[in-house]
Amino acid sequence: MKPSYPINLNGWSISDQDFDFYEITTDFIVPANSHAVLCCNADTSENGGVTCDYEYDYASFILTNSGDEIIVSDPDGNVVDEVTYSSSEVGSGYSLQLDLGYYDHIENDNLANWCHATTTFGDGDYGTPGIGGTCPP
Repeated sequence: MKPSYPINLNGWSISDQDFDFYEITTDFIVPANSHAVLCCNADTSENGGVTCDYEYDYASFILTNSGDEIIVSDPDGNVVDEVTYSSSEVGSGYSLQLDLGYYDHIENDNLANWCHATTTFGDGDYGTPGIGGTCPP
């Protein structure tokens, strides 16, 4: 569920269970009933054509196709959302997408609610950055 109020992500962090950690240290407002695309490279000529709302430091947080975790924490260190995936769920050139019916953070950690994106964008990779999608039944 998207929040019905704006959220300032200043002080929020993304991390994994290893050593990756990035904290947003400037005001970055996600509007009410919306979302934001965070990227380690905001240059569309280099990132496959993704339009980014916020660019973070690539050296601090990297997602891999061989399995990883994404942990989102608020400024007090409380885990607000978390998802783990393995190499068997990801393929080269594909993004995993959360079915739009499962935006509630309680359900989005269940990989049964995720699927490979089937829509192409930018340079031909599969994904729906900034849009979202629906998984087949």
